[in-house]
Amino acid sequence: MESLREKKKLENQMKIIKAAAELFSTKGFQQTTISEVAKLAEVGVGTIYNYYSSKGVLLLAVFANDMEQMKAEGQQEIEINKGNIVELLSGFMKRSTMVFNRFPKSFWREIFHVISEETEETISLRNSLFGMDQEFVGWVGKIIDEHSDCFRIQVDSKEASNALYGAVMMLVMLFIYDEAMTYDQMLIQLETQIAFIFSGKLVEE
Repeated sequence: MESLREKKKLENQMKIIKAAAELFSTKGFQQTTISEVAKLAEVGVGTIYNYYSSKGVLLLAVFANDMEQMKAEGQQEIEINKGNIVELLSGFMKRSTMVFNRFPKSFWREIFHVISEETEETISLRNSLFGMDQEFVGWVGKIIDEHSDCFRIQVDSKEASNALYGAVMMLVMLFIYDEAMTYDQMLIQLETQIAFIFSGKLVEE
């Protein structure tokens, strides 16, 4: 049974993550202070530092929270959807890229600039984000492996998931740096890319 202390800790962390996400989105990552996050979350500054050693670590917590939600939804989709793998992967990609539509493009341009700097914290942040990317690739590979009966030929799930990752990152970068490109346009192009990658490989086409 969850203790009251653990329950309070979880409540505080979620309040902090929610507040940080809101401020990062509206003010930007660099312009947001821990004090502002604490005020919006209605906790003390010290409470935030008890859980997150820096603003960069807090940013990772925001991303990790989104990823956990995406993984839970994705697992449900895998369990109930045994149909077209292109549709399944398109739905998974949509969920996994929603975070790029949740924050303004200016926020993402700022983050990419920040993580390109060679400081101890940004290097750690960059490595952690890369770890999340690798986890994403692993999940895509899992979907492909669990739907191997959809293919008329043997498909290397690692190679396929890396190809899909490359397609996703290319389109995400286009979306972030092209102000005219909408999120829906990105998703349409992504679905086209997925269909192209698996063209000629599916049992029923």
